[in-house]
Amino acid sequence: MPATASMIDPTRVDATAQFPVGYEIGDPRGGQFSGNTIKYVRANGTIATGDAVHTDVSFATAAERHATVISTSAVSQMVEGVNDLNAGLTAGQFGWITVDGRAQAKTSGVAAGDKLGTTATGGTLGPLTASATPTQAEVIAAIAAAAGRGAKAQTATGTPVTGQSFVRLS
Repeated sequence: MPATASMIDPTRVDATAQFPVGYEIGDPRGGQFSGNTIKYVRANGTIATGDAVHTDVSFATAAERHATVISTSAVSQMVEGVNDLNAGLTAGQFGWITVDGRAQAKTSGVAAGDKLGTTATGGTLGPLTASATPTQAEVIAAIAAAAGRGAKAQTATGTPVTGQSFVRLS
């Protein structure tokens, strides 16, 4: 886990970068956030609270693609983190996301213990499932989930609030 930096407010949203984009630190709030890693990112679209995000590899500035994020919107995207630290970001704003540890994320149809991947619903994670003969979309979702940050449900959808679950990112 990266070192914790004091005097950082992880709930703050900035109009201009106040830290290097991509900077990762241990969550300075302690308590239930002990052991979490957060990352300073640039939003390249509207990102609501609880949205799962992925890096925007089409962002114009190649040097910042690793830390420019947008909400997930398809089953083939790799999870970079969850925007659970602030009230939401809009294009061009900067803020912190959780990339490792416990996060509160939008989910659909999730049971505690499910391995999670992206869905076609914006910012929402769902269980990685496959029938006896997986579809192409299921295979792509599993590959993307394996290549991104791992996500596993700690609670079912609806806990702690409607449409969200506590998830573990790794």
